[in-house]
Amino acid sequence: MAVTPQFQILTLGLDKKSEDFVASCFSSGGHVVKIESNAQFESQFEHWTDDLYAGIFCGSNIPELSGNELGQVLQNQCPKTNKYFVTYDRSLYQPSVLLKNGFTNAFCLPLDGEYLVRTIKEDILRSVTGQK
Repeated sequence: MAVTPQFQILTLGLDKKSEDFVASCFSSGGHVVKIESNAQFESQFEHWTDDLYAGIFCGSNIPELSGNELGQVLQNQCPKTNKYFVTYDRSLYQPSVLLKNGFTNAFCLPLDGEYLVRTIKEDILRSVTGQK
């Protein structure tokens, strides 16, 4: 199930399996922009605005940035943009803490795979088309 309108999404510190899963949801629409290091994050972060990305997908593969810290920083920079924490590591999956720190939702794969696909389709389409 892929979202079809053209738009950009940002992946930030996702592990390879999570990156592949998220990218597969956008196979026929959307451009995936990857941030894989703290240096990339620091050089680009100040230019991000709410209208730049249809969604931001974060993981914990940037050692200098914890999931909670990412959530807080992104919430301050792009408060209206949907922000998702995605991981295969159950030890990092603390949805109530992640949501409290600015994420729109948190997913632990593979268990939440269908839920993530459905949420992406609904949230990203709503964001891209302006539907409520």
